[in-house]
Amino acid sequence: MKGRGSYALHEQGQGHGISIAALARAAFAASSAGAPIARLQSLLEEALAASGARRGCIFVHDRVTGVYGIVAHCGLREDTASGWKLTPPTVSDPSLFAPEQLLEHAFARSEQIVSAVAAPISARGATAGAICLFDRPVRGFDADDEDFVVALAGVAAGVVAELSERREIEAVAARYDEQLTAVNDLSTALVGGTDLATVLPAALQTLLETLGADGGLVFERTEAGGDATLVCAIGMPAAEAASLSKRGNDKRADSILRRTMSSGSAIFADDLTSSELPESSRKFAEQLGIRQVASLPLRDRGSVIGVLQIFNRFSRPFSPTERETLRLAQGQFAIALGRARLVDEICDQKNTLERVLAGTADGVYVVDSKGRFLLWNAAAARMTGVGPEEALASGYQAIGGADRQGRSLADLDRRAFDSAAGDSTNRQNSFSYEVFFDATSRWVSVSASPLRDHAGAIGAMVHAFRDVTAAREVEQMKSEFISTVSHELRTPLTSIKGATALLVDQIGNDSGTTGELLDMVRNNSERLLRLINDLLDATKLEAGKLAIRRRACEPKPLLERSAASMTGYAEEYGVTVRTEVAPGLAPIVADPDRVEQILSNLVSNAVKFSHRGDEVVVRARAEGDFLRVEVADTGVGIAEDDLPRLFERFTQLEHGRRTGPGTGLGLAITKGLVEAHGGSISVSSRLGEGSTFTFALPFAKRAEDK
Repeated sequence: MKGRGSYALHEQGQGHGISIAALARAAFAASSAGAPIARLQSLLEEALAASGARRGCIFVHDRVTGVYGIVAHCGLREDTASGWKLTPPTVSDPSLFAPEQLLEHAFARSEQIVSAVAAPISARGATAGAICLFDRPVRGFDADDEDFVVALAGVAAGVVAELSERREIEAVAARYDEQLTAVNDLSTALVGGTDLATVLPAALQTLLETLGADGGLVFERTEAGGDATLVCAIGMPAAEAASLSKRGNDKRADSILRRTMSSGSAIFADDLTSSELPESSRKFAEQLGIRQVASLPLRDRGSVIGVLQIFNRFSRPFSPTERETLRLAQGQFAIALGRARLVDEICDQKNTLERVLAGTADGVYVVDSKGRFLLWNAAAARMTGVGPEEALASGYQAIGGADRQGRSLADLDRRAFDSAAGDSTNRQNSFSYEVFFDATSRWVSVSASPLRDHAGAIGAMVHAFRDVTAAREVEQMKSEFISTVSHELRTPLTSIKGATALLVDQIGNDSGTTGELLDMVRNNSERLLRLINDLLDATKLEAGKLAIRRRACEPKPLLERSAASMTGYAEEYGVTVRTEVAPGLAPIVADPDRVEQILSNLVSNAVKFSHRGDEVVVRARAEGDFLRVEVADTGVGIAEDDLPRLFERFTQLEHGRRTGPGTGLGLAITKGLVEAHGGSISVSSRLGEGSTFTFALPFAKRAEDK
């Protein structure tokens, strides 16, 4: 087969031509193992050896740059191979590799190439490259040589296609790497703090360098539907930036800034002169010398809180990689603005809270789980004589304070924390105790409440206290008066009770009026005597003079006996009492009579405010060095506001519009008895769901240590 565009295949030695063996060797080189460029190099060497050409090269199209570059060559200088680029005037221009065009190129002239033959390499329906042979020394190239390079181009097509695919994959990987690096650089710049004036310029400069853009602007929206404030500008004079910001907030102007904020959508204008934006926006941009812009809304919690704008003074389309980088940057800048705004809100709330706490008459302090003071307000400083700086720096060591049993404020606060932490129900707890401060000679009533996180763990304890010195002085006088009166009344009441008992014995089972009157006298005298005994107990507890006769006691029989003694009382209310005492509990050192009194008071209280058919449960278990006892009911519950004063004397609360009989001394006496044993008591309750009273008594070892 002869003629232009074809090549006659001959056995070696038969006329002018290239043997089938030469093409086979070229095909073998192309299909061998190895990198595509190495295989093209081998194919080119086989072509030169078979054709007799002195030099040659293979061009391959680079889809990223749009030019053809040399990937394999023989006989050319390295600077020629690296610098010889061909840019087609149109895509896949067939005349680009015409011999006359190649010979006219500056690099061909510098190499003194005098003859050439070339054939384009087609892949995927486009010109993917070309194979070129230069300078045969014996004779010039003819039609047979053209057919030969056409055949070689067909052989090389598969290798070139593979090379193009690899380059595309490498280009994609490079784009993603570039994008990842840019996002990481942005994140590094933006996490440097919450001061926008510090972090935004560095982040915006990083983004501009990544995109190769001329400048950028960051606006922050003051409020929903409000104006935007320019917070950062790079690549634009201050006067122009101010003018652009002013126009952007003009409600009469359909500016790019206002359109972005109102629509909440990104605006990309690769060429402002031909974009669909309003003519006024195009003219204004032209005045500033801007030809290309990307305007991106910055969102936080569903609202547009700012705008990021990137601009160029020349027109070019944003590549897919650049658009993806802008999208990621949009999120990063939105996070930065949102974080700064959140920090401002937190600071404002903190300042407001501090002003409120500073102005309140009650002392307030907050202690974290490690015993460090986080807050100490002015009222606390006034009541204790310890200033905020000293309290926050030195903590309990500087503050001091102790209750009537000599327990320090630090110990009382720690007990409150431990009791709250041991409450698995995570109900609202309140722990109350009174402390005396020597520096100011004041008594204060402390109410401690836990601050829990979403998981129920306690992060800190909030303590509120008020000065009760005057009230305690009045109560002291009242206690002395009550003690005196009680003593004076108890003697005649005891006589009346004894005399009544004798009269009842004398008249026997008289069911008439006399018997009824004697029963009435006996019952009321017993009731008055119990009241007087309660008053005396409360007075002695307050004065620290109540006798506590401690001895080693086994908790299980003591608690079960105490609960059993309340069965009859509970049946009157239609309530059952059940005990759950853990086995193997260590002995406690306590006054068994007083422990029974504690449990009787708590169980009777639970029974009174339970519904018919309810159950009161007494649970006991070991918790560290303490016996923890809970008395739980599912009755009417206690309002949260009433919890702090629950253990005060003469306090009777309305439990769901129900009040029970009593003097209001039972819980106050119970608290005093528990504390006299070196223990603590607390309550957790929710209105309508019931209450749980919890007291802790030290085991024998702990009690002996004390």
